Amino acid sequence: MRVAICDDQAEALELLQSRLEQNGRANVIDCYLSVKQLHQAISEGKSYDLLFMDIDWNQEKTGIDFAHSLNELCPELQIVFVTGHPDSYYQQIFLKHINLCGYMGKPIDLEILEKLMQKALSAIRTKETQQLLIQQQGISHAIPIHKIYYLESRGHQLTIHTAEESLTCYERLENMKERLPRSFHQCHKSYLVNMDYIRLIQQQGILLKTGEKLPVSKAKYADTRAAFFRYIGQTL
Repeated sequence: MRVAICDDQAEALELLQSRLEQNGRANVIDCYLSVKQLHQAISEGKSYDLLFMDIDWNQEKTGIDFAHSLNELCPELQIVFVTGHPDSYYQQIFLKHINLCGYMGKPIDLEILEKLMQKALSAIRTKETQQLLIQQQGISHAIPIHKIYYLESRGHQLTIHTAEESLTCYERLENMKERLPRSFHQCHKSYLVNMDYIRLIQQQGILLKTGEKLPVSKAKYADTRAAFFRYIGQTL
């Protein structure tokens, strides 16, 4: 498991890093003294499964705000909030759309840390087993569902756009829709979007967290907005 720690106190970083090394479930542990450093590392290609984010930053924004902005970049990144004042934030952590794994007080409780690591690892393994199988020119491809941004139908061909590549096969969009989880919604007769990657929905179209824009038909606009907000509400 690839783990990042973000805290503005070097002593707190070192202590949590030591506890994680003692735990033994992480094979990568990177430490960041600022959110800016973490953002830059991710923008340059660093990838993590789990982030321990300190909440208290002695500024207007909290770690909850920072985690929300990171979710825009990496919706798959699981977040554990860490704070020296656990009674102060237990309601606020649910107010923003974040892939929340847990909440931990300081000093670190090794038993709680182990349970959170088990939970994060279980979520990773569950996602890894969720795959979409397609045939492309006689070759079978297993595509991790959580990496699919959207599906696009053109004529008799269907293109599946993912984080790494785009794969085209001969399949009907309606048939594929039945094979995908509730996070996928048909926003247009030719498009099926993964709502985990939606940043903004307007009548002009859908803006993804990747920066790509998808069309939304007039007939499906209201239903798409309702489905998105319902889905976000269920995942908070």
